[in-house]
Amino acid sequence: SAAQISAALLPELMLKRWGRVVLISSLGGRLGGAGASAYNMGKAALESLARSIALEYGRYHICANVLCLGPVDGDRLARRDAEHPGARDALLARTPSRRLPTEAQVADLIVMFCSEQIAPVQGATLDVSAGTHLNTAW
Repeated sequence: SAAQISAALLPELMLKRWGRVVLISSLGGRLGGAGASAYNMGKAALESLARSIALEYGRYHICANVLCLGPVDGDRLARRDAEHPGARDALLARTPSRRLPTEAQVADLIVMFCSEQIAPVQGATLDVSAGTHLNTAW
């Protein structure tokens, strides 16, 4: 769906000679995980899609980048913690700073990736995981 949506929007962005494509991925695309191969494969493909869009459309001042999310401290995590007490604490213990990005922080990063200031950044992936991607003991 990300490729289809991008393909539908890119012609208009080309005409405007400006645009931003921000794809939201997951650590699953990097780390894999049992029982989620299709999901993880799709997330991994987003990085390739961003690089391809950057190469093909950068000359039109269109930037394409990926935010690779780990656990986010918000409603979904609160529901998970209510069903499985201690889940949030277990995730926090896997981060170097013992904190997780909030939903508001993720939203702020999306806004930044849609701004003019991101122009020099093309085909990049930013890990927004509070360092959980550094922990190989998953």
